[in-house]
Amino acid sequence: MDPEFSKKLKELVIMGGNVEGRGSKWPGAEYNFRMDPEAAQIVLHEYQCNIMIMPLESCRNNALTWEFHDKWLSTDTAKGRFLRDILKHAAHHSRVIRKRSVSQICDASAMAVTVNRSMITEMIKAHVTIELNGQNTRGQMVQVNTGWRDILPGEGREVEIVLKYDKDVMMNMLMKTVE
Repeated sequence: MDPEFSKKLKELVIMGGNVEGRGSKWPGAEYNFRMDPEAAQIVLHEYQCNIMIMPLESCRNNALTWEFHDKWLSTDTAKGRFLRDILKHAAHHSRVIRKRSVSQICDASAMAVTVNRSMITEMIKAHVTIELNGQNTRGQMVQVNTGWRDILPGEGREVEIVLKYDKDVMMNMLMKTVE
């Protein structure tokens, strides 16, 4: 890969990581970061552009009702049918197999804040690193406070972490995708 690539980016938005220490498929790590924690670590430590992270908790806290999800995907347009087709297996898995009471569409949430940053209602800046060794925490995004940064030189890249966003804006954006 071009070593200068990240300098050419204005910003990188990542859907991944977690901030509360609870994971998705593993006790302490979100799925995307857990699947390749070394890659997440490289991106966080070596990319030279601004990084904004949409963590798992932001998606969980802004989950959609199944009622809205069904309304959104029942729109009878070419775009609505396309989205229904590509999302039906994930929705079935989430609703029927995992028995989730809400619909979490994390990737779409990350895209939404990318194109409409004004929908973010709470965001923090934090220095983060990725746990590479733990049995239950491998892939966990760890916030490195100031005291630890002094002890662990080079640890912790400052990123922006989206904690909350306007769910009504998100729902309006989703409905426009199927018009």
